[in-house]
Amino acid sequence: MPTQPLDNTLSPRKAPSQARARATVERILTGARQLLRERGADAVNTRAIAEVSGVRTGSIYQYFPNKEAILYELYGRRIQQTVEAIERKLPPERLNQLAFGQSWVELKRAIRSVGWGSEEDVALDKAMGEDPELRKAVAPVLDQLFICLCRIMRHYGSTWPDQPLMDLAEYLFCINHFGYATRIRQQGAKAELTRQLTEELERYLAEKAINTPYEPPESV
Repeated sequence: MPTQPLDNTLSPRKAPSQARARATVERILTGARQLLRERGADAVNTRAIAEVSGVRTGSIYQYFPNKEAILYELYGRRIQQTVEAIERKLPPERLNQLAFGQSWVELKRAIRSVGWGSEEDVALDKAMGEDPELRKAVAPVLDQLFICLCRIMRHYGSTWPDQPLMDLAEYLFCINHFGYATRIRQQGAKAELTRQLTEELERYLAEKAINTPYEPPESV
């Protein structure tokens, strides 16, 4: 379960405590992911979710007040899974054994292990970015991921102030997602080249924060 949003309209109406209720919630979320994959974010609504999941609309509303709450739950879970994968792969004691380049390879493996890059993930990311309320609500969840990336850069010696380093972590995340969205439209060698260039750019920027003192941008 991701961090509870400040906006109550996105909070689940009740937490499923019994196995049957938890299974119903998973069917709802699976149906939403199916719609994202097959029809895109604009097609996601409670009626459509009911059709593909087999869960009645009334039952959906027992757990989620609206489709935005379902999208928030899906996105929050993906980010939480990513943070947990990175923490398992790169705890502090493991970072002590690795050079930065090695840890970056392990970081990318951890992210790939979560399965990011599917068409439904790209559609979900688009939906979150285009809705101002969802974008605001998911910020604390994303901060958990950015803090995780900052921890790695700090371990290897970054002296950047906290906020610029968080801003860089957010930018790395955006580059990563742009790379995924681009690769979905590509195949074979072209997709592999996009993956390599994306990862090289991410690593270059992270190394800059580690090896270069922070210089505030000049005012225009």
